[in-house]
Amino acid sequence: MARFRTRFAVPVVLLAASVLGCAERDAPAPPASAVPGVQLTADDRAVWRTPARRPDAIPVLLYHGVAERQEFGDEADAFYGVTPANFAKQMALLDHAGYSAITLDEFRRFHAGEPVDLPDHPVLITFDDGRADAQENADRVLEVLGWSAVMFVDVGAITDGAPGYATWEALAAMQRSGRWSVQLHAGRGHHNIRYGDGPLDVGPFYAYRDAVHGETLAGWKRRVTGDLEWGEQELRRHVPGYEPLAFAPPYGAYGQLDTNAARIPRVLGRELRARFGLVFVQDDPRLVRPGDRDVQRLQLDRTITGGDLHAWLATA
Repeated sequence: MARFRTRFAVPVVLLAASVLGCAERDAPAPPASAVPGVQLTADDRAVWRTPARRPDAIPVLLYHGVAERQEFGDEADAFYGVTPANFAKQMALLDHAGYSAITLDEFRRFHAGEPVDLPDHPVLITFDDGRADAQENADRVLEVLGWSAVMFVDVGAITDGAPGYATWEALAAMQRSGRWSVQLHAGRGHHNIRYGDGPLDVGPFYAYRDAVHGETLAGWKRRVTGDLEWGEQELRRHVPGYEPLAFAPPYGAYGQLDTNAARIPRVLGRELRARFGLVFVQDDPRLVRPGDRDVQRLQLDRTITGGDLHAWLATA
């Protein structure tokens, strides 16, 4: 707003300030939400009305980091993260609309078609990687709402003490709280592998054979299952109460998106479902129904607004 620089404007400005001050004192405060520090506007409350009940489908959300952009050491991580304020606002909007976050065990029973007592509007909240800021900036919001979440852990990053990642002690505390189910995201395989000589011939560790070094399909399977077994072993050793209930491959890829061996998605998909039960991906975000082969998730990042989330929930 431009500032008037004439000396005759001072009394007018003072009068205007006085009137505005009275108006602000008389205006009702924005309605509070169940999440401390979050105010929902009248438009928020009008748009985020309680939807029709859908007992046959559950939305699953995916988050990565929850921190300010400058707090990430890597630009890619920063892109996939959301700010603490945005995370809290999204949770407050979901709560206002009548959603309740359920546990992984409840979701598993729903997916298996077993009897389970669910709220009218259940949602499953998941996080990938095992970053420290999830506990620092998301856990309190979940606690206030009485909600649960799943943390898929990059075990190699935790073991190596990678910057920005949680410690084993923190992950054990999360599991112990009952709000979190700690699950496997990767052993040391949270990276790409080269499968050709071209500069772009790289793909997800689990989804490709290391063809450059002559890896056979049998060799690929030994490498992948060995990595999974190491990751599970570390989780059992450091996170008391860990139970393999689900798996989220890095990039949501186990060969179903692209591969250099046609048998990999079938072989690995069968292995993952036998080992973990549920496989979480994000290549076709839609609500999950009992018996779905893969558990699809909507990935929330800095480009997804509350309006985008509302639109997806309404149409997915």
